[in-house]
Amino acid sequence: MAIRPDNITTYSDIDLKLGIKSSLPHVKSAIALAILFWECSDHPSELIYSASQKQGKVEEIVVAPDLNHRLINFLSNICNQNHIELNRLTETVNQNSLFKSQIEALIVAFELIWKIARVNFVDSNKSFSVERTGGNRYQKKLNYTLNADIIHCLIESDRNTYLRVLLSWIGLDLNIDHSCEERLTHLLCALSEEAVFKLVDGENDIIFNQNCIYEKLIEKHQSVNIDGDKEAKGSLRILKSLLNDKLNPFLKYHSGNVDIADGYDDALSSYQKRVDTFLQLSAKKIDLHDEEVLPSKICEDSTSNSYHVSDDSVFSTELKSSYPRNRIIFGAPGTGKSWQLDTDKNKLLENGGEFERVTFHPDYTYSQFVGAYKPTTDENGEISYQFVPGPFMRIYVNALKNSRTDYPQPYLLIIEEINRARVASVFGDIFQLLDRKEDGTSQYAIQASEDIKKYLAAELGGQPSYYPILKIPNNMFLWATMNSADQGVYPMDTAFKRRWTFEYISIDAKQEEVKCTVNLVKDNPETNVNWNRLRKAINAKLLDTCRVNEDKLLGPFFLSKKAIKADEANHIIDEEAFRKAFKSKVIMYLFEDAARQYRSRLFKSDICKIYSSICDEFDKHGMAIFGDDFKSAYYDQQKD
Repeated sequence: MAIRPDNITTYSDIDLKLGIKSSLPHVKSAIALAILFWECSDHPSELIYSASQKQGKVEEIVVAPDLNHRLINFLSNICNQNHIELNRLTETVNQNSLFKSQIEALIVAFELIWKIARVNFVDSNKSFSVERTGGNRYQKKLNYTLNADIIHCLIESDRNTYLRVLLSWIGLDLNIDHSCEERLTHLLCALSEEAVFKLVDGENDIIFNQNCIYEKLIEKHQSVNIDGDKEAKGSLRILKSLLNDKLNPFLKYHSGNVDIADGYDDALSSYQKRVDTFLQLSAKKIDLHDEEVLPSKICEDSTSNSYHVSDDSVFSTELKSSYPRNRIIFGAPGTGKSWQLDTDKNKLLENGGEFERVTFHPDYTYSQFVGAYKPTTDENGEISYQFVPGPFMRIYVNALKNSRTDYPQPYLLIIEEINRARVASVFGDIFQLLDRKEDGTSQYAIQASEDIKKYLAAELGGQPSYYPILKIPNNMFLWATMNSADQGVYPMDTAFKRRWTFEYISIDAKQEEVKCTVNLVKDNPETNVNWNRLRKAINAKLLDTCRVNEDKLLGPFFLSKKAIKADEANHIIDEEAFRKAFKSKVIMYLFEDAARQYRSRLFKSDICKIYSSICDEFDKHGMAIFGDDFKSAYYDQQKD
């Protein structure tokens, strides 16, 4: 009986990795070495090309000994003819970007631009993000593609001549045949035409390929700028490297601008048309089933018509973090809660990811936080209803999209003043998701509403029935600030609190960072005060005389950085701005909030009842607003 082939394999979509920050300098040298490795190894499908080596505390990789031996034997004649010492060859190889660069950059170049090989760690348990921090590099292997065979066909036409070209590309000094070099460059250029790049233009992302550059150059007859309005990432970084290395013979590049290479005006026009036709033919869609293919990691339950998530893999990633997933920072006003979150946010996202910030208030609702169907108007003025996501759902969807990639990154939602809203109402059933397992995913799922199912299907692909439940993925972080001293805050129940990691910032935390003096009364040097000591003296009176709680005291950052900005001598630069801020913030806070019930104890008795009277006294006499006893207490503070 005849054997039939199986149906064609439907391959999963390629993650274009447009947002990673890894770059690959000397990309031409890396490609050349990968080709040399393949040629000297009898054209394997898989090649472990590196070995680990300790340099102090840092683990680096060098060429594998057996591969180095094969390479030396393969190239010895050419090296001898050109007076290249063999140890020089090995040293040059070990300095190549194949060994020095992060694996993510190699993946973009070899898999997404030239499609020469897959790049993997020898240890398959390692995440591709493991090389982002620190100097460690790990053993890697190459799984070559058919493009290596295509390159080989050219090399075989004049073997020694092309090998000399490749050796010159990795950095060795020898004479080469430039016509052969040009042919090899043209071939690599053709292999790179399907590559996709991204730049930011204002608030818009432009997704483009080299053909888009060709079209603009031919149409407009002026330079095309590829710098974008934000830092280049992913394949765009490597596009700049390949242009700098002159791996596209049709283009020349300088300071972010691309032009037609000298002498290639007519050739580019014809080449662009061939590229365009090729790209049209490369866009294939193969339908094997009547139904849509399920989103990755979601499979059909054979026993029913429902769908389930297999082993929580949709929500669990390899992302590790020392930061808590659910976190609330609390402390008195001015202790630097928001500043601390901002600092930690920058560390959390230093290698990629996204964040969004929202401030809770008494009228904030579930529909604003999570989302709801709302009327919207299209460009024609037609009104329709559609699901409008809130900050929680926006971060949730982006985190889920990222969780399906090989490069999990953190997605952070920052909630300012979390206890100024009724959190039980704002979170609703989302509250259940805050219970996290050890890996950072939600312990318990909740049922997704029909509205949310439809929204997730539109954003993530597939049918609404694919998304019956919600769980927080472990690359999603929720951080918040709270201040129990504020008026109008709402209590949190114990069940809600226990799902968060609480971090207290003490009243004098980071006080050493605030060193500034100021004259409280204009042109009166006798009223020169140190802000931090003054703050402590006020706090002491609030505690001793007014008996207020610690959470109503003044932190070192109660006034804005602008108000307390000092010169090299630690004297506040804009004294008038400080005086205005002291009246509108410190005095107002003490009068209306912290000492509202104890004004007569805090302020002089003849002015304590009227805010404007206190401010007038402050303008005339500075700290005299707190009475005669405060002066001695304050000056005792000054002496400390």
